Amino acid sequence: GIEGTFVFILPPSTEALANRLRGRGTESQTEIDRRLARARTEIYFAKDYDFWIINADNRIDQTVSEILQVIYAEQHQINQVILHQIYDEFDAIIP
Repeated sequence: GIEGTFVFILPPSTEALANRLRGRGTESQTEIDRRLARARTEIYFAKDYDFWIINADNRIDQTVSEILQVIYAEQHQINQVILHQIYDEFDAIIP
């Protein structure tokens, strides 16, 4: 399988996603409808991710902070291999 930490970025609501797409003014309504249908399919798979983060309107700072928190937590997660090496080292020096 694929190793990694998977983060799903969600809009605060379906309406917010639709408004964001319309607000850009770069796509036709047909294209927006197609993207919303694809988003519905993608959101179904959110259950398979390790973390979900809501990308709230006008809160990119909060979204970035939450992503960084996930990265920090993953970097500081207990590594079982290293932990067993430490146990073995102590066992070797302590009778």
